[in-house]
Amino acid sequence: PLLVMRVWAVCLVALVALLAGGSARTEDYGFDFFVLSQYYPAAYCTPAVSHECVFPTTPVADGFLLHGLWPDYSNGSYPSYCDDRPFDPSALEDLQTDLDKYWPDLLSGTPDSFHEHEWTKHGTCSKSVFPTEHDYFSFTLQLRAKTDVMAILREEGIVPDGGPYALKDINDAIARHISTTPLTMCTTGTDGKDLLACSWLGLDPSTLDWMPLPSSYMDVWGKKTHCNDENKIYFPPNVVDMYTRWGRVEDPQREGIPVRRQ
Repeated sequence: PLLVMRVWAVCLVALVALLAGGSARTEDYGFDFFVLSQYYPAAYCTPAVSHECVFPTTPVADGFLLHGLWPDYSNGSYPSYCDDRPFDPSALEDLQTDLDKYWPDLLSGTPDSFHEHEWTKHGTCSKSVFPTEHDYFSFTLQLRAKTDVMAILREEGIVPDGGPYALKDINDAIARHISTTPLTMCTTGTDGKDLLACSWLGLDPSTLDWMPLPSSYMDVWGKKTHCNDENKIYFPPNVVDMYTRWGRVEDPQREGIPVRRQ
């Protein structure tokens, strides 16, 4: 289990994910677009969803954290494990502080294993855009710096006070700041409430600018958001300082988490 483990699968969705198997490799490792996935820890690391998380001693960002940057196909599938380049933590030493802060592993408690997973499964399929491991992680961190979902929502009056909020209001708030509409994911709390869990954004690999997620992709993943009542999306208080001990998800494919990847 990695963050959902990881998805966190959902997003933590992903938001979630563990292996929903990817598409077969392509000789040129081609793909149609990237998905930037960010997840909200409070949708997973609280008694409301029966998860226990561990927050490292190093600072963790207050808000949405990175799950990954994923090459995707417009039909909803994706390439994975595209070559055998090994993960090299030493190549990321200059990024370690930001990786710990914005891209931590809150479930397994072993940061390198999460980053290794994202690199070997998704990063290796980005070679046509990001030739090196450092390029891949550095650019993803830059994207997170430009798309602070928590800051955007707060500015728009959508705050982690429990809610509820309308899904349309959440999506419209983000779209006003980055000029494209996200795919918002939810997870289901033990009380049956839909909790704001992840934000997926499309990125054009040719320009590295935001782009709308293709309709064919939305036909697949738009049906798996687990946001069942679009007028009642709950936004729980943040939990960055709530947990300090190791914990694991007993069932990484629990309901409310699309089984896709970790």
